[in-house]
Amino acid sequence: MGKAIHARRSESDTCSTVADLLCRRPMLTVGCVAILAALALYLPPVVACSIAVILLLCIVTPLRRIWWVLLTAAVFLLSTMGHSILQEQRLLPLDGYTAVITARVVDIPTNGQMYTVSVTNSDSVPTGARLSLYCPPGSEPVLYDTVTATVKLEKTDTTYRRSERIFLYAFPQGEWGASAAVTDGEKAPLTHRITRWFNHTLKQTLPGEEGALLAALCLGQRQNVTAAVTNAFRNSGLSHLLVVSGLHLSMLAVALRGLLRRVGVGYRLSAMAVLPVIWLFAGMVGGTSSVLRAATMCSLWLISFVVYRRYDGLNAWGLAAAVLLAADPYRLLNAGFQLSFAAAAGVLILAPRLCRATAEQPPSDHPFTRLWLGIVRFIRNGCGVCIGAMVFTLPLSVYYFGGLSLTVLPANLLAVVPAGWALTLGWLGLLCCSVPLLGWVGKPLLFAAGWLARYLERVARLLGPDGAFLPLPHTWQKLLIAALCGIAIMGILWRIPWRRVAI
Repeated sequence: MGKAIHARRSESDTCSTVADLLCRRPMLTVGCVAILAALALYLPPVVACSIAVILLLCIVTPLRRIWWVLLTAAVFLLSTMGHSILQEQRLLPLDGYTAVITARVVDIPTNGQMYTVSVTNSDSVPTGARLSLYCPPGSEPVLYDTVTATVKLEKTDTTYRRSERIFLYAFPQGEWGASAAVTDGEKAPLTHRITRWFNHTLKQTLPGEEGALLAALCLGQRQNVTAAVTNAFRNSGLSHLLVVSGLHLSMLAVALRGLLRRVGVGYRLSAMAVLPVIWLFAGMVGGTSSVLRAATMCSLWLISFVVYRRYDGLNAWGLAAAVLLAADPYRLLNAGFQLSFAAAAGVLILAPRLCRATAEQPPSDHPFTRLWLGIVRFIRNGCGVCIGAMVFTLPLSVYYFGGLSLTVLPANLLAVVPAGWALTLGWLGLLCCSVPLLGWVGKPLLFAAGWLARYLERVARLLGPDGAFLPLPHTWQKLLIAALCGIAIMGILWRIPWRRVAI
């Protein structure tokens, strides 16, 4: 009798898992609607509207107020089409034109010669438009310089450029010195000046490889990281540590609030003190999609402590998606946006179920037993979080990077927590070094963070040899990985008895 009741409950849970998620969390529904509406940028409007309506009616059938969902979809669809008309459609007709532009450099490439510029004055290009400007070797501008040049405009053909709201390439005509000039532009923003000061402090205190890794971890400055270290991090599945993402900001917010609570700062005051720090960090590292997603979700998490409300991660996920896509629907094609939101969804949806799947051990008063149970709990929770994020992001990682790491799980278990402490100690050290009277405190903190960075490098080299990265160049291999991840997601969500399936 009990087994029959349990079977009926499991079947009911299977049918209503997605519907319950959307019914009980309105902001999650809004975020999903925003993602569907953003597809209107890349599909004919009639097709996009039809797909969105069909999917929403199928998924959100239990909702009593379907009109509210359809109204939200209409609002986001109009917003998406407005962005397309105001940005893309006014720039594409300029393909093949020759124009004189004055533009400000807003982004410098890590490799290559294509610089992102924002037009400030031109005879034909709209003011504020973003272009990808080719600057020949030996004449590279620096960030926030002003460039005046006669250029030929060509339409971009890459998804990456479209995701950055760049629809035109700009190639200087004739000799660079004769047709273009680079001058000092406006004063750099405060966040950029703080970043340069922190980077200079790191170079002086830690001039070696650990300083370069710490600069990448804390500030997103990867220029001094060697190619061998970068390959080791890629092969071991730790490349996300070298690119400042939502993981870094989340670890920083949790660690800072924990430290403030440890030293006696109040429940509300600790949350309010961390809020400006995370947005300062987001501005310093460039405000990428993953960082803005984490900043929005962390802000809601901190505000929940201030107003004494329960924090709902899935609602925060949906609100972050809605806000970012409403501001810029082209982010949907950005690899960082996709990987960040997919990883967050895996952590919020799959990780709790994976952690609950392991039975909790009874408490014990013996110190060695408590230590052992703590280690088991840490490994269990770490595996749950890593697997949850990995299952959701693996198809995207294989698509963008052309393969997968065979040591991603043990490498992340060994490296993520030390990376969080290295990030926290590094930031505390940089903040202390910026105060003249606290320099004696900041340098030991930076040395400790550098030691942790050296540990991360050794983990990456140990678990990231050349054979640890498995290339998957064929389309059928990528589709197979996506199908296996989909089966794993369904099995975890709906608690499929894998032993019976195997037998």
